[in-house]
Amino acid sequence: EYPKAEAEFKKGIEVQPSRPSNYLNLGTIYASQGRYQKAKKAYEKAENLYKNYEWGDLASPELYLNKAKLLLTLGLYQKARISANHYIKRVPAPGKAHYILGQIYTAMGKHVDALREYSQSGNDPKLKSEAHNNMALIFIQQNLFDRALEELNQAVTIFPILPDAHYNLANLLIQTSGDLIKARRHLETALKLTTNLEGQRRIKRTLDTLS
Repeated sequence: EYPKAEAEFKKGIEVQPSRPSNYLNLGTIYASQGRYQKAKKAYEKAENLYKNYEWGDLASPELYLNKAKLLLTLGLYQKARISANHYIKRVPAPGKAHYILGQIYTAMGKHVDALREYSQSGNDPKLKSEAHNNMALIFIQQNLFDRALEELNQAVTIFPILPDAHYNLANLLIQTSGDLIKARRHLETALKLTTNLEGQRRIKRTLDTLS
């Protein structure tokens, strides 16, 4: 599917090279394939075209969200932060961008800022659960285990099929000499939800420590 979609967007660019949406879509195709530098160039081209031509509409907010994700992957944190903030200015419920900002600040070691952004990740259950999970990881780094436990319990309550939250909750219970029966239950849940083979092996190794 990717080669076909790529060819279609490239054809659209040939026909109308000043239309930014084709570059935006092409960038998304590149990013999905891990072709990050090509994606970055395509997004930048789309952004410049939105700025320099009148299309009767504003730049797509998704351009800034996708670009922020890409720049985060490339480790260009300041530029990623700028793109995420552009998205926040353009949509009424920018929880996705606040979540990305949380990831950016975590990568930069700015934990206070990361916690603030994660707390604004919106009401989408999966994203909100992932935010609570990531906040817990920060609290674990700070040895604030009670707060981490609270966040992880919220994560598995809000979105019960997030395997990472179950795994991290089980690990925390084990490390803090908590309820090992509950830890086993969360590990077994994580194992059922995990499709990645390496992830399954990791969970099984942890389960073996409880035998």
